[in-house]
Amino acid sequence: MKRKNTFRATIIFAILLFTIFSAPFGCSQGDKELYDKTPGETHEGNILEDENGLMFSDDSVIAVLTDEASVNIDKYSVADFSDIGAAEIETYFDNIIVITLAEPGKENVLNAVKTLEHRTDVIDVNLNYIDEWV
Repeated sequence: MKRKNTFRATIIFAILLFTIFSAPFGCSQGDKELYDKTPGETHEGNILEDENGLMFSDDSVIAVLTDEASVNIDKYSVADFSDIGAAEIETYFDNIIVITLAEPGKENVLNAVKTLEHRTDVIDVNLNYIDEWV
């Protein structure tokens, strides 16, 4: 009886290890299409580099809204960000939005960040950094 329990424990442990070590390598078809692009190209725009060599999208920024603003996050539209030339708004989590610009380009992205930094409904705004998958 003890041998059966040891065998079961070994099998369960092996399955657990396999699950832990294989999970980071999983990739859905949508992810595969997103990351199987030629260098210098994202799913929407081009990849740029900041002064530290980190890559970011040339057509979008990420903003974190205040608690008060996040209550109405679903009511935000492109018109609310017309001052930066927004073309699309995507909501992530409870208070994070990705704003895609109508006119891509490094200067437009940097200007959008500067403009959004002065809004009272935005806690933080940043470049849309891209993680390189190797």
